[in-house]
Formats: sequence, structure tokens, C-alpha cells
Amino acid sequence: DVCLHSISLLRHAGRSQAVHQFLAMSPSPPDDASVEDGLGLLQRVGAVVHCRGRHELTLLGVHISLLPVGLHLAKIMVWAAFFGVADAVVTMVAALQYREPFQAGFGQQSGLRGIKAKKQELAEGHASDLLALVGAFREWSASQNKIEACERFRLNSGAMYRWQAGRNRLHDELRSSGVLCTANWARANRNGSSVALVAAAICAGMYPNMASSQGHKGLLLHQGNIVAKPGYASVVSAGATSPGELFSFAEVTQVEETYAVSQLTQISPLMPLLLCGENPLMVEPDNTVQLGISDAADEWWKQELATGDAPAAVMRVRLDEGPEVYRVEQPVSLAICHLRKLTRAAFQAFCAAPADEHPPVVAIVEALLKKDYVAQGHSESGRLRGPASVGAQSAGAQHAVQRAAVQPAAQHQAQRRGHSRAGGKR
Repeated sequence: DVCLHSISLLRHAGRSQAVHQFLAMSPSPPDDASVEDGLGLLQRVGAVVHCRGRHELTLLGVHISLLPVGLHLAKIMVWAAFFGVADAVVTMVAALQYREPFQAGFGQQSGLRGIKAKKQELAEGHASDLLALVGAFREWSASQNKIEACERFRLNSGAMYRWQAGRNRLHDELRSSGVLCTANWARANRNGSSVALVAAAICAGMYPNMASSQGHKGLLLHQGNIVAKPGYASVVSAGATSPGELFSFAEVTQVEETYAVSQLTQISPLMPLLLCGENPLMVEPDNTVQLGISDAADEWWKQELATGDAPAAVMRVRLDEGPEVYRVEQPVSLAICHLRKLTRAAFQAFCAAPADEHPPVVAIVEALLKKDYVAQGHSESGRLRGPASVGAQSAGAQHAVQRAAVQPAAQHQAQRRGHSRAGGKR
């Protein structure tokens, strides 16, 4: 946050000074290693780029710098506005500004088990501590008897009223920042409290805080190769997850040699593939021969996939960092890469002008994310699978991804043909 706001101050002052030099003038300057780590994180989440020897805010970084919350939470809020689930995420983010409103009561261990049970009830079967918070506020605000609601769900009454006031302030901050002006508030909530799209916003905002289940061993954190356990009162139970399931989390804590992660939310594999990371996906044949995704590959996709003559070789798809690998047929891998490009372009356009209409690809991606999202214990059909399985999707799901990618590409080609004809007439 210090690095982000330093870059913002330098930008507004019109100064080309390096961040290290600017922070070195402070009364208690941070060490160079901390500054480098901070700048590296800002670049990884897409808030800052290094250009012409200095760091500049991206369009996303400008919005993040205007919001009164931390880096990851601010990014979640921007993605939530993009996906039309702003109100649910504002409620969630407001809760994270304070201690959790749940109270244990008498008997610490039995109290924690009671909180866990109530959070699981409020999460409505979804493996998400954050969705449990949204559920808690929904039940409390809808209740005519607030005291009774607090007793039923083990909520602290004072904490709930503070949460409500913080939520109202956050609404005002969003509107004043320009991310959610009054004119586009309805569109920013067009999908209500869609669980899949709330999870997608969490995934995009919390990245690179991701972990994959190792079964009874715990959760393998993608950063640092550390195995951690869910918190004691988490909706997610240690050992109750299936190997390969993916989770986003808010923070990791360490007590001696034991690590614990808090505010877990289960995500689907398509979410990070479409939304996370600043670099292109790594795609290679299953025999580990490298295949780069480039403009040439895009041309191949347009010519071959659209005509139905694409080969069906199995490909390995992954982010440029992180251990998770997904195996899909080659046409699907290229379709995913193309959809990722279109989604990122649409998000950049949203950051530049939040009040403008979304391109058609956004509705397509939202529908795909809803189909792909699978909560803990639900059917696995229609989603990408983890690294344990080749043939990562059912045939129907693979065709859905291909059709979704073909549609915006066809629209783009039609627009290009229209522009070419118009240019010829001129």
C-alpha cells in the first residue's frame, strides 16, 4: 500500500522520481528489499507497470489507489463491479475491516465448533468463509428482531451495527471513486448475489493467494510450497476436501511450525485460467514439448477451430506461476487462451470507462463461470478437473468453451469486415 500510494502521489505531482528515492526521504524509510517486494506484488496483481525506467499506475491501479481498503480487497471490489455483484462484495469487504462478528460464548473449543456450524449454515453449502459473512449480514438485516438473529447465529450485536455503518461508508467511497457512480449502480448489481461470480471476483482479487487441496494433509499454498490447515472455525474442514480442489484465501499465519489460512473460498479451475495473472497461459502438449500462445496461434485458432478441423491432442494448461496443471484437448486450450484475452481486454475497457456498456463477451464469460463453478460436494460434471485427470472436461463442457470463444471471434471478424468495407467506400 505504501508503494502504491507513493506512485499515486508522484503521478499527481508530475514527478518522475523513483519510488526508492521518494520513500528514502521519509522519517523512517523502508529497506530496499521491502520496497522491491512491494513493487513486485503490485506488478503481479496488475496495479503497476514498469515503463521507461519508472513505475506507473495502470487503469486498475488508479481505481485501487482511490479505495479505502487494502490492495487485494480493492481489486475484489473492482472485479465485483465488472461482474455485476458489487453489493454482495461490498458487504463482504466491509466485514473484513473489523474482527469477525461471530462470538464463541462459553467453552472455547465447543464455542469454536458452534461458530463453525453456524458459518456452514450461513454459507448454504458453499465452501467459503466469505460467503458465510454475506449470509450473516443478509439474515441479520432481514430480521425484524435483531437480538434474536444475533442469538441464533452467534453474532455480536455491536459488531453487526459497526459492520452496517462501515458498509454504508464503503458504498459512498465506491461512488465517489468513479468505479460505481450512481448512473451504473444498477448494472454493477445486475447479477445480484450470484455465488459463482462472487467467487470469481474473490479469485481475481486475492490472486496470487491460492491453494490446492492435498486431502487429509491440508492445503498446498501456491506461493512458497507450504502446506497449511484451514482456521479452526473455518467453513472448510481440514481433511474434508478432495485432492486438487482450489481455494483462494486472504492471509496465512504461522505458529511455530504450523501454518493456517483464513477466509477461504473454493473456486473453480476456469476462474484463475481466465482471470488471474498478468502473463499469457503456459500451454504445452502432454509430452512436455513447449507450445507458445502467440498471434500465430490465434490465427491457427481462427482458421482451424472455426472450421472444425482442429486436432484433438491433449494439452497441458497452467498459469505462468503455480503448480496446478489442467489437461484439455488442444482446441479447448486455444479457446480458453482466446477467451482470456477477450476478458482481460473487456476488463481494461471497464477500468478506463466504468459507465460504458460491456462487450458481448462479458455475458458469455459470466455464463461459463456459472456453469464451471462447483461448490464442495456438488456434481463434478461440466467443469475442468485438477491434475489427477486427463480428459479434463466432459464433451459437452468442452464444446461449450469452444462455442463461447467462437462467438466473440466471429463478431470481431464481422466488425473487421464491416470496417474494411467502410474503408473501401471512403
